[in-house]
Amino acid sequence: MENRLRAAEMKGTSSINKSIVKVLSVFTSLQVVNVICGMVKMKFVSIWLEASGVGLFGIFQQVTDTTATLTDFGLRQSATREVAMKRNDGRLLGRLLGTIRSWNLLVGIFGGVLLTFLSPLLSSLFFESSAFWWSFVLLGVCILFNAMTAGENSILQGLSRFKELARAGLIASLTGLAVSIPLFRFLGNNSVIFSLLAYAVAAWISIRRFRPRDIEAESPSPALLKEGKDFAKLGGYMALAAFISSLALTIFIWWLNHYASTSEVGYYQAGNTLVVRYMGFVLSAIGLEFYPRIAACGDSSMRRSVYVSHEMSLTLTILTPLVLLFLVARPWLVELLYTPEFDVIIPFITFGILHTIFRVPSVIMAYTIVSQGNGLVYLIVESLDSMFGLAVCIAGYTLYGLSGLGVSFIIWYAGYLALTWIVAGIKYDVRVKRGGVAALIVSVAVTFASAALVCTAPAYIYIPVLLLAVVPYALRLKTLLGKGRRRKKR
Repeated sequence: MENRLRAAEMKGTSSINKSIVKVLSVFTSLQVVNVICGMVKMKFVSIWLEASGVGLFGIFQQVTDTTATLTDFGLRQSATREVAMKRNDGRLLGRLLGTIRSWNLLVGIFGGVLLTFLSPLLSSLFFESSAFWWSFVLLGVCILFNAMTAGENSILQGLSRFKELARAGLIASLTGLAVSIPLFRFLGNNSVIFSLLAYAVAAWISIRRFRPRDIEAESPSPALLKEGKDFAKLGGYMALAAFISSLALTIFIWWLNHYASTSEVGYYQAGNTLVVRYMGFVLSAIGLEFYPRIAACGDSSMRRSVYVSHEMSLTLTILTPLVLLFLVARPWLVELLYTPEFDVIIPFITFGILHTIFRVPSVIMAYTIVSQGNGLVYLIVESLDSMFGLAVCIAGYTLYGLSGLGVSFIIWYAGYLALTWIVAGIKYDVRVKRGGVAALIVSVAVTFASAALVCTAPAYIYIPVLLLAVVPYALRLKTLLGKGRRRKKR
């Protein structure tokens, strides 16, 4: 009897593993082309616009992200939760979709108008001249399109239509890249803002193509805004937390631009793109599947603990070999994506990539906190994390330059993991099982030892060692998916 229960439990776990990996594989495989498009884009920028062009991308993108998080009321996450809860009720769902689109249209207009109003001030703040005001006005148009796109993204995510969601992003990336390349060649640094606008418009057009046609949704209207107050309230806390986080990053970029130079911002942006944005698509895929599942746990602390431990173990098994492969390929990636002047970022990304081992479990804990609907707790956690991260990054760069930033990332996310772990444990009684803790300890040991080897040994030694270290993780993943053993014939 005990063996049967254990077999049933293993079968259920294997089924969950396959479901998670399926979502990850579908989303990440279709995102690979998006990553390649981003690499190609930055390659052309580094050749034609050099480090200053990369720096402009970092400045404009950060201003856009900060404004969006200030004005979007966190609708992406809160609306996704509402859609997931009501997707089996056709009558309520159609009205909910209209409500979501009404709110996103409103926040998009508000964000665009706000950025337009602040354009002279922002131009003077970042460039010490009001001549770039028109660039920030065009960023306001980007805000509008991005808000409407985010609404459609939340609908598709809540409906678990991951293929459509990823394909829409794929089409947007290809279209935006095709439009941007000639702009880079002929418009110089002025092309940066038009490239961002091209991507925003392309994203909106492509996501409309994949809107759910089988659901009769109501058209956006002022009357529907009243019905979105519940998810907007939780989203408001999330938006404020995201704004504080984005503001901290904007302050750091502003400080770096004045303390060092725009070119140094470009080096930071290039390294940050490699270790955060390109690895971040794995974390985005985790959120797509894990967030609705952890939210469905309700008040069961036991289920939360099991889900968190399981997710931590599986995702670290997937991510750790990716970090090892990144350490092997990092000089070739820099050579492929950028010009020789960007070789200065190699120490930064060597240390910086290690932060992802702490980032994965901390993001899982953060999703667990926000899934319980207590926006104030989430706001406090994210605010403390943002202030800590800003202080650590400024200190790291001041002491050791770009290499210090890589170390700062490690300290930052180790602290974030400790904070979310403590809050989730005390507030929501989340107890990580031994499997999750063991996976974290092993991943930290393996990746840190690998980075030390990379920094001290020649390539002909560390490359085969790191490639061999990937093999146990591949075998472990095969076992978790239930493919490790064949049933014996009786």
